[in-house]
Amino acid sequence: MNNLCPVCGYQKMPYPANDYNICPCCGTEFEADDFETSHAELREIWRKNGMKWYSRRIPQPYDFNPAEQLLELLNFREASDTVNGIPQSQYQNVVLVDFASITADVRDYVWGVSAMNLGAGIQTI
Repeated sequence: MNNLCPVCGYQKMPYPANDYNICPCCGTEFEADDFETSHAELREIWRKNGMKWYSRRIPQPYDFNPAEQLLELLNFREASDTVNGIPQSQYQNVVLVDFASITADVRDYVWGVSAMNLGAGIQTI
């Protein structure tokens, strides 16, 4: 039950990111949504739509923090050659953050992590 979503970074997907499984966090249906759209593009769509929890069946974790989740995904990719067996080269190492579209607490968190140079892949737009 601890499968990583390569789109949003959710670490507790009940199934691997393949075979039409759906991430309960971002709603990506693998091998359907990502057939012609990259994980980076799907990530950007999820981010622009407010990084909301997708599943109605699986409850949102009480400590759900999508900004932290994305930063952990970036840090994980830097430390590993693959995510769920998919080569790191297939992932984008930059998360674009539109500070006008996120809440102040998430904005402060992302800015603080970026300032500490832990999120070197973060760019503001």
